[in-house]
Amino acid sequence: MENETQATRWPMDFDALKKGDVIPVADVEQMTGKKRGTKEYQFALLNIVKRMRDNLFHNEKFWTIAIRKDAICILNDVEASEYNPKEYETSRNRLKRLHVQCLAVDSMQLSDEQRDAHYRRLQVQAFEMSAMRTARLESIKTAKQIEATT
Repeated sequence: MENETQATRWPMDFDALKKGDVIPVADVEQMTGKKRGTKEYQFALLNIVKRMRDNLFHNEKFWTIAIRKDAICILNDVEASEYNPKEYETSRNRLKRLHVQCLAVDSMQLSDEQRDAHYRRLQVQAFEMSAMRTARLESIKTAKQIEATT
């Protein structure tokens, strides 16, 4: 058909992506119409990354996507093996900080129902934090024992 228009995927064809690809700032600006250095650009950048992750995960491609110097980078395996543990540690530290903040809530300012729910959440968090710490210590101990025998 002559009048048929070809559909284009927005913001890009995610299926064409591969590990090691970089979407430069200029391309992000063109796709979004937002200029680097603005809040609008940062929000648009995060939106594109979220869409990329959702699409890739949907297609069972569990790749690592990072934002570097306002560009979108799909990390290759070497880069991902260094990037992900750092992100993991950052997240563990964030969990600890959030738990401390939950502990700092003045429960006397809550209704009885809110207080009960708050205490239940604190209890679950404390168990999770404890289990995570115990598992981490045991894993480190085992790894050291294996290392010593080899």
